[in-house]
Amino acid sequence: MTPHARRGLAGLALTASLSITLLGCSTSEEPERDSETGQVAEEATIDIVALELGDCMMDAPSGLREDIVVVPCAESHDQEVFHEITMPDGDFSETDIDAASMECIGEPYTGFIGLEKAESVFEVFPLTPSETSWEEHDDRTIQCVVFDPSGPVTGSLAGASR
Repeated sequence: MTPHARRGLAGLALTASLSITLLGCSTSEEPERDSETGQVAEEATIDIVALELGDCMMDAPSGLREDIVVVPCAESHDQEVFHEITMPDGDFSETDIDAASMECIGEPYTGFIGLEKAESVFEVFPLTPSETSWEEHDDRTIQCVVFDPSGPVTGSLAGASR
């Protein structure tokens, strides 16, 4: 493994251990979605548990992830959900969730961006279930989120190859 690849894995491991976890439910509504594509049709503030694969979102100014702003990917945005991992039922295990989160920088990343993580300029972090969301809301989904550290982007990063 190259030093660059090890750094990417170490960075994801650190990010996974510090990742933003799902805190619970609020009262926000589902965003309006295109009936054919399922993509967000207009800006909306949603509960993080309503976030779906392919959604584009803005950074949370408070740093909390209970409510987030989603926007159509054709508009300027900070982050995009590009892959989801469903954990098996059973007891909550932060160790298992962190290990599964490593998939975010593997083949799903390469398939989405068009380059391996070690060759790409984009960064990744997982949105992971918390023990509370796991136990109280049957939350088993890890969402892999990609972003450009140089700032907002317009359009999906699918196939960006950089």
